[in-house]
Amino acid sequence: MLSNIYYLLRKTSKYEKVIEHLKMLMNIVDVLTTNKDAVLEALHSEFNYKTSNLAIMEPETSVNLVKFSKP
Repeated sequence: MLSNIYYLLRKTSKYEKVIEHLKMLMNIVDVLTTNKDAVLEALHSEFNYKTSNLAIMEPETSVNLVKFSKP
């Protein structure tokens, strides 16, 4: 996942800025290990975020929270 985020950010930002943003991201998320069985289980799941009771934020909302919470 982080490599994908790095790739996307690097398309529009310099290396130093991308690393700064990735460090910020690492302050608000946990990174977990996974394996093939977990991925296959998720792929076979019928879980749907749109119909779940979980509070899900739009990406723009998440980004704004990080932007405005900087000291």
